[in-house]
Amino acid sequence: MIFWEKIMFFSTKELTFVILFSIFVKKTFRQTIIMANKRELKKIINYICSDLFSECIAASLYNGNKKLDEVNAILTSILIVQREYVCRISHPEPGMPAKVYFKDLKDKFNKCIIEITDNIANI
Repeated sequence: MIFWEKIMFFSTKELTFVILFSIFVKKTFRQTIIMANKRELKKIINYICSDLFSECIAASLYNGNKKLDEVNAILTSILIVQREYVCRISHPEPGMPAKVYFKDLKDKFNKCIIEITDNIANI
């Protein structure tokens, strides 16, 4: 009920984005709860970033490229986040327990994704 109450305040463009993103997040969070191996985690990060990249391009085309500089900045930040977190998976910090390291990595990645999603919604 709470989710549907929040949807009432969105426009049609934001509504489709929120629904698709919520379905996507629920699907990926189910997959990331248990980290089977580094390869799967890298695939999930690449999948999320590629979907955000395509969503940003679709949002910019929907608006008629009015804010081209902002769109380019968001696209660049998506690529930087993807590269940074895939590299961090391959090279964990020494001396830190793996479970704690990867939990922290997931939390920080989720925060970055939420920030990027907010930027896409504001285009």
